[in-house]
Amino acid sequence: MKKRYFGEMTWLMLVVCAAMSYSAVLDFQLQRQSTQTMVIAEWSQHARDPMNTGYSTYSVTFPWRWKWQWNGSNATGGEASGKTTLPRNVQPVTGGGRVYVARGGSGITALNEETGAVLWTQNPGGSINSTVAYDHETQSLFAMSSNGYLYKLNPANGATLGSYNIGGTSTLPLPPCVIAGRVFIAMGNTVAAVDKNTMTALWTYNAGSAAHTPPAYSPSRDCVVVCTADLYVHAVNNSNGTRKWRVKPSVHTAGTPYEYARGWPVIAERHGLVLVRMRIDWDLMWVNPNPFGDPNNATIRSRLVASPQQQCHFALSLDDGSVPFVCNNGQGGYGDGGYMPIGSMPVVKTFPNGDEVVYNMIRGENRYDSRWDSHFGEMVLDSTTVSGLLPGYVRWIRHGNTSGEDAYCLTDEQPFVSMAGDHLFGNHWLVTYALQVGNRSASYGTFANKIDTTNLSWFIVSQGACGPCTFSSTHYCAQSLNEDPSCGRNYAGGFYVCYNTGVLHDRYWTEYGCVTVSNNKIIVRDTTGAIFCLESGNPLGMGEDAPWVEEIRMASEEPADAARIVSGYEGPAVVEAADAAQYIGREKSVEGTLRYVFNNGKSILLGFAYPHQGYFKAQIEKRHWDRFGAALGTGMGRDRAGLYREGQSIRVRGMITHYQGDPVIYVSEPSQITHIEHFAWRPVSSPAAGKSLHDLTVTLPVTR
Repeated sequence: MKKRYFGEMTWLMLVVCAAMSYSAVLDFQLQRQSTQTMVIAEWSQHARDPMNTGYSTYSVTFPWRWKWQWNGSNATGGEASGKTTLPRNVQPVTGGGRVYVARGGSGITALNEETGAVLWTQNPGGSINSTVAYDHETQSLFAMSSNGYLYKLNPANGATLGSYNIGGTSTLPLPPCVIAGRVFIAMGNTVAAVDKNTMTALWTYNAGSAAHTPPAYSPSRDCVVVCTADLYVHAVNNSNGTRKWRVKPSVHTAGTPYEYARGWPVIAERHGLVLVRMRIDWDLMWVNPNPFGDPNNATIRSRLVASPQQQCHFALSLDDGSVPFVCNNGQGGYGDGGYMPIGSMPVVKTFPNGDEVVYNMIRGENRYDSRWDSHFGEMVLDSTTVSGLLPGYVRWIRHGNTSGEDAYCLTDEQPFVSMAGDHLFGNHWLVTYALQVGNRSASYGTFANKIDTTNLSWFIVSQGACGPCTFSSTHYCAQSLNEDPSCGRNYAGGFYVCYNTGVLHDRYWTEYGCVTVSNNKIIVRDTTGAIFCLESGNPLGMGEDAPWVEEIRMASEEPADAARIVSGYEGPAVVEAADAAQYIGREKSVEGTLRYVFNNGKSILLGFAYPHQGYFKAQIEKRHWDRFGAALGTGMGRDRAGLYREGQSIRVRGMITHYQGDPVIYVSEPSQITHIEHFAWRPVSSPAAGKSLHDLTVTLPVTR
């Protein structure tokens, strides 16, 4: 009996111990899951996660209210003192109660996540042109510099804890990709996996060509994907750094404008795909027939198959790099007149039922010309998610200022897309769209019967005083958001950063904007480099901790942007086009030879360089064309203006201001332009290279 009792007690004790052990294991697992949930809730690295999905699983409850801002406006809505631009593609990330912003040559600034107050600014070396990454595992901050060093920083104060030199340099945005135990980086010809603790290489891979994108990581295939300057896409085994595959999906020859630069690979994990996007030539947008002129998936697919040079979105198998289908999408971005930079990367969303789809700007319409055909859209990756659709087919999404409007976006003004739950964001250079996606059932998604959306609060760079609202510390205007200063473009109501500051987006042009969602906050980087934060709440009431006085004080301590300060020296009355940027804000006569003339239907651009991006130009807006008479020539396209042709040398007089960050004079009267001489200069097409060359022959001056 005693033996039986002892045995029963022993068994009972074993059961209790086992239960306690199981409870401890379960508790640990729950803690680990809780920690993982905390990590998942944060946008702590570029495009949110190692797969670069650009998708947050949860959204911030609507309505929203203004919480704080940095590098935006002062207490009365004017331009903040010391305002600066940010490098292209930089996204604000969070971790440890802070928001981290990469600032190029100024290094990194850390903000208090609750108040927006500046905590520290440090530059570990070189220029930090890439989004930084906060690592919850080591509670460290990782930053990739243009000098080729990966820096490990103390997020509390920005102190350098360690570094690794990859051996190459680049000014491109190439942010680090963080997973458990290691950080992936790519720069120069090298891709590397770096141990987080020792800051030594676990392996390196020689891509044979310069990295043009940061890495993306696929957990299911345990491989890293990067794109290089030679237009190849590489998959690298994470186990040992060996090549898994290397393919070139495009028919184009590498070299500007054909490049992956300023984009990033995106992993669609459930489908075993990596999605990449490349930049192609602006001139391909004008090919007839326009592949997207008939907004029908079957037609778009057949035209893209027949014209592979139009393909710039690719889906590749993570297993072998093969291309299983053609993506029914085309080029677009913040472009104008001969220049089309790479646009938004795809966003991959996974639904609770396991469906995985892609969101991005898509094309398809027949209105005016081939630039007037972009919409928000969804792309399916298989033939089962939506009945009747093939992999790579797209679905159109409606948006507009009101529920009854079916609007479009210009293809050379395509927004950058991100997503949180069913909230879809699109950062245009002036306004940020915020939409709640509605019914996605199979009966919706055609061009004629689009997936519907509900407007949330939209955001604008600067609200015009011409609009319905006076300035408020809530930064909210329920009636409408209105282009500053003209009210030429008007949008649904929402929040503004600045008020009555004019064309701020042109003065601080950065070619990029994004919305991130982290820790129940919406943190936005607009195209001028402003960072602002919204939270759930009454839009007519601000958060109690908005640090207006402190924010203004800290902003005034930032070094002034010397490039935007006009010195007391007026300079010569006539300046060369190449020197015009030195005289922003001055009345000058600028002279040079026209290299690119383009009429986009809204303005005639007189470019003094080809490509014109980054150089002085003059603009004659449509509202002034009649003052020049019929001889002006207003046919749309390149070199159609009769009075001003490529090859002519002219002198333009007026106030030098900004257009997309470049110096410009807006011309409203013919007397502002004087012809100096005429050159018989013409572009010569080179089909083999897909580029343009230019012959220059001088003829006698033409008297006008």
